[in-house]
Amino acid sequence: SMRVWSLLPLCVVPLMAIPIPAEDATLVIVGLYDSGGVAHDAVHIFSLEEQGLVPRDVFDATPNTSWVTVHPSKNFVFCVHEMNEWQGQPGGAVSAYTIERNESPRLNHVNTVSSGGAGPVHAVVSQNGEHLIVANYVSGSVSVFNISQETGALSLVETNVDSGPAGSQAHAHSSACLNNRYVFVPDLGLNRVYQWLLQANGTLLPNTVPWLQLPDDFGPRHLAFNAPLKHAYLADEGTPTSRARVTVLSYIDDSSSEHAGQLTVDQTVSTLPAGADPTDMFPAEVLLSPNGKFVYVSNRDGSTKRRDSIAVFPVNQTGMLEAAMHVPVGSILSYPRSMTLSVDGAWMIVGGQKTNNVAVFCVEDNGMLSFFKETTLPQSVAFVGML
Repeated sequence: SMRVWSLLPLCVVPLMAIPIPAEDATLVIVGLYDSGGVAHDAVHIFSLEEQGLVPRDVFDATPNTSWVTVHPSKNFVFCVHEMNEWQGQPGGAVSAYTIERNESPRLNHVNTVSSGGAGPVHAVVSQNGEHLIVANYVSGSVSVFNISQETGALSLVETNVDSGPAGSQAHAHSSACLNNRYVFVPDLGLNRVYQWLLQANGTLLPNTVPWLQLPDDFGPRHLAFNAPLKHAYLADEGTPTSRARVTVLSYIDDSSSEHAGQLTVDQTVSTLPAGADPTDMFPAEVLLSPNGKFVYVSNRDGSTKRRDSIAVFPVNQTGMLEAAMHVPVGSILSYPRSMTLSVDGAWMIVGGQKTNNVAVFCVEDNGMLSFFKETTLPQSVAFVGML
């Protein structure tokens, strides 16, 4: 539309000069929310090519694939299914798949198990590939699974429930793992980031300082780690009337330190343009570019004004964030819940939860985004990621 043209420079860089072998294709996976009880075509796989996203596989998965994470070996894929009940039992589910990377890329189902809590929304694999850590939003808990190194099959080790003050409601929103040892779980309900120590057998022990407490109106959601500079970036989705923010955290990962695996707040900045009304604006995803130069935060507009945007923060040499640039995306998609960067950092793919679509942007040298192509999906987009 003309509106897109006026707001965003169009990406005219050719995606690739020559066709690439199918096994080396850049694969994108999209998980959909089940709308209206129709659970068909829950997961879509595309390849990123000259003409945009090219459909490669569609399959019926367990409904509500709200998060997907890939094993470090690239051989296994794990899908989280955001439900409050699965097979007649309370809780959601998580599935393991093997992946075929050939002319017809596809996922092959290994097993599906209970997530150990209701409303699972996020998962991460430990760096050694031995454990999957799942955040259950509704029940406010984190579950750890053993991963079979032969088949990828999942088996539950244990579930830990975030314990807050009387009358409070825990909502574990994501999980992050560092050095196979330190596990961090942002809890949006309790305004805490829980700090766990992952044991070799998959159990979690509280760190000496068991959580980082944040102010009441923050709403910690997702974390992105900048390992070389020992910093992390936390998307704070706040409340319907509070400021949309991103918080810079520092940490020590030297296991000999008594403060190892504990986060400290260094900086908090708005993800919105100066003077913007923060009402109904909720940050969602936070990403660090592969070259470490930029942090991206998606801003979801909960109203009908379509103020959705991507904030682009240059990262300075110490890991702090410089003044943000903003890319308005509301003319293309609504409610960018999920986004991902290609491995080389040249492409960003953003999912519109309320517009049932996915948009591809090319990333300029200065970190800014130029709109490239858009793809429509049959249902609400919960997750976009790279395979």
